[in-house]
Amino acid sequence: MTRFFGAAAAVVAAVAFAGTAQATSHVSQQSAAPSAKVKYLDSELTTYSGAQQVYGRIHAAAWRVCSDMIDANNPVDALDQGRCIADVVDSTVKNMNRPQITAIYVHEQKGEPLRAPGLYAAR
Repeated sequence: MTRFFGAAAAVVAAVAFAGTAQATSHVSQQSAAPSAKVKYLDSELTTYSGAQQVYGRIHAAAWRVCSDMIDANNPVDALDQGRCIADVVDSTVKNMNRPQITAIYVHEQKGEPLRAPGLYAAR
């Protein structure tokens, strides 16, 4: 089954429905706030490399969303953009609630060993 997951600013509440999620910027729920959808297959989450690719797509989507919102032309904005990316990845991983993605996130962010069912299958 193909799934979609949206990513946007962390100060946002993601609304999940029918296998998809969409998030919008806190600036205005009615404006055309930046967002991105991450497409993945359930079968991708059965291997380490597949889950890692999905996590990479989540991070790339967060980068695109935050880059659209924050133009990092100076050190302060660059820090804000970095925080935005980290917050979007964090909230997206939490909202997805998939142990394989969470394990990679924890491993990437905190350097902890990978701990997820079935994630060691094919490195």
